[in-house]
Amino acid sequence: MAIDMLDDTWRLGHMYRHDLESLFYIILCFACHYEPFSGWFTGTRADVFDAKCTFFFRTLCEPDIPIQYHFRVFEPELRQMRNCILRVSLLRILPRLGLDPEISLAQELM
Repeated sequence: MAIDMLDDTWRLGHMYRHDLESLFYIILCFACHYEPFSGWFTGTRADVFDAKCTFFFRTLCEPDIPIQYHFRVFEPELRQMRNCILRVSLLRILPRLGLDPEISLAQELM
């Protein structure tokens, strides 16, 4: 399930990008053999929200995604999908933190 749909403050309903985010999670779990993401299937909505946010923000510092050897061919696409989802999430989260998303994302791209 998309992070937005797990967030109690989300009021805009379902969007097409939520389907793409869900597809990313399916591919990611399959390529990683579920192990690092087992908490995504058993926790409360708040637990799953926190776990997914932690995954996205942790991978900013630790860029490796724990993909099984035979699925390494998909790693560039998984990184690209992760980065797209992260950027959209940042655009929504940064204003809550009092930061300007335009400036923050421009600095990230430099």
